[in-house]
Amino acid sequence: MAESSNLFPSGIYNLDCTYLADKIARYAGEVQMSVSSNVAFVNEFDMARLQQYLTDIDKAVAYINDQPQLDLPESHPMVHAIQPFPVMRDMESDEWDHVVRLLRAGYIELVNSQSARLGAGLMPFDSRRVTALVAKTRQWLNDYVAERSPMDLPETSPQQAMSPAGKAGV
Repeated sequence: MAESSNLFPSGIYNLDCTYLADKIARYAGEVQMSVSSNVAFVNEFDMARLQQYLTDIDKAVAYINDQPQLDLPESHPMVHAIQPFPVMRDMESDEWDHVVRLLRAGYIELVNSQSARLGAGLMPFDSRRVTALVAKTRQWLNDYVAERSPMDLPETSPQQAMSPAGKAGV
């Protein structure tokens, strides 16, 4: 399915939304290339990393909300390039597919929000949208994935090619 470029702008005006969007895009890429993306099992290391990513997003939102509003008459409006959201690939892990869909929803809501048009900061309702998607993802992991993983699917696995390896060092 082709993704609308209207939902995925190449840049936004808000310094803080840029920072959050880049985080969310990076974490979605990490999930898609993790070991758990290749099997119907979420290993403890990938689970711990994803929990850490979610906590990091929550902490970043809380930090942004605690900051004073900025008066930016000379530097706003200015478009800041954002990391593109990784292309959705159909992973072997249905659970990881769902996590990436939730992260994508948060990314889309953020980069298309009213806050994205401000110079910095988050409007309360945009902040709540992001934190609600993080909370939903965390609850999904804790209440469902942790209880149901691994799944034995011998007749239908593998369905997908292996996830690519992570980036090599520089």
